[in-house]
This record gives sequence, structure tokens and C-alpha cells, in this order.
Amino acid sequence: MASVLSGQVKLGFMAVPPTVPQVKSGKLVAIAVTSPQRLAVLPDVPTVAESGYTGFQVDNMYGVLAPHGTPPEVVKKLHADILRVLQQPEVRKALEAASIDILANTPEEFARYIEAEYTKWAQLLKASGTRVE
Repeated sequence: MASVLSGQVKLGFMAVPPTVPQVKSGKLVAIAVTSPQRLAVLPDVPTVAESGYTGFQVDNMYGVLAPHGTPPEVVKKLHADILRVLQQPEVRKALEAASIDILANTPEEFARYIEAEYTKWAQLLKASGTRVE
């Protein structure tokens, strides 16, 4: 962010929460968001897909994970507790103020999302010839 703000770097991909205040103050210009849909906090900024690159999606997400083998009843209770917290008006307000959209999907949906992301990025790295050292 500092490099883009100072002009050392002309373009950057940055997480939404620290970027929105810079966009709203006019210090940065938002060209596109990498999510599949426009963001509530930046409704006038198109998605990369809308800009002509269909299928392009890079998410910056936050999630809650438990160790493999955690009993299903524990996962179910944690999920229910997290959903309850996310419904509290003060929590929603704080997350929205931080430019965080709330997506409270199921543990199974989240697991599928993680697997799909892993597969997508592994394929991209392989196709590009990038090697992890």
C-alpha cells in the first residue's frame, strides 16, 4: 500500500479493509474488485469479470478452522455459535465498518471452497512453471 500511495508502484492488488479508506479519501483509485460480485462498500467499482476477464476471481477471506478429526458435534456447535455472534447488530456494524462482507456458509461449503481454491492455485502454479522453493 505504501509503495502504491508513494508512486513507487503504479498498480497493486490489496485487501479491501485497509484500502477502502484510501479510495474514499481519493488517495487511491479503485479500478476493479477481484470478487465475483461488486462490494457493498464500493458499489460503483466493477468486478474484474465485468471488466472483460470472465472467470477471474481472487478472494481475500477470513474463516474459522478446527483441527482435522474434530468431532462433528463440536463443529456444529462452533458453527451455530459463530452464526449467532455474526447476527449481533454491533458485530455486523463493526465488520461492515471494516469493509468486511459477511458470508456465513456451512462448514461443508467452506471446505469445498478451500478445496476449490487449492486446486485452482495449484493448477495455475503448474501451468505457469512457478516452483515453490
